[in-house]
Amino acid sequence: MHYPNTAEAEGIGAIATYVLFGALPIIVVVAFLWYRAKTQKGIGVRAIQMISLVLILPLIGTLAMHQALPKDAVGPLLGAIIGYVLSGIAKKEDKAE
Repeated sequence: MHYPNTAEAEGIGAIATYVLFGALPIIVVVAFLWYRAKTQKGIGVRAIQMISLVLILPLIGTLAMHQALPKDAVGPLLGAIIGYVLSGIAKKEDKAE
């Protein structure tokens, strides 16, 4: 797709960024919580970890794409998040799931 000027391309790219990284995670979280309520399952540790991942990862991606985060800070942030999520795998299983 060819854009006549860069301002138009940046405008469309910004809108796509906000939709993909802003609205989509919120829709996913609401749908997930609705599913958990419909199936009468509680919100346990794993569910909270999933919700935090769905909300935090797009935030880091958006900040990195708009250069609000330095490039050398993105890797350690993602590594810390992955370490946090994977650290609880060996612990006792969540009773709500």
